[in-house]
Amino acid sequence: MPKGVLVKRGKEYLPDVPLAELEETHRRESPGKSEDRLQAAVPRKRGKRIAEIATISGRHHPSTVHRWLYGL
Repeated sequence: MPKGVLVKRGKEYLPDVPLAELEETHRRESPGKSEDRLQAAVPRKRGKRIAEIATISGRHHPSTVHRWLYGL
């Protein structure tokens, strides 16, 4: 997907990665940036909006979560 393009509404997040695999990877990850990103990836995979994930993760700006998930 080109840089700057979001996953379109209705499209599955990380379609090739099962939710169980993301959850297990998050469970095993040491604290740090990778864990934060996985903490955002799991609810996104479950269909949560980026603004909701920002609130859940204690971030004030959804743009932070967006960068975590889409590498922008």
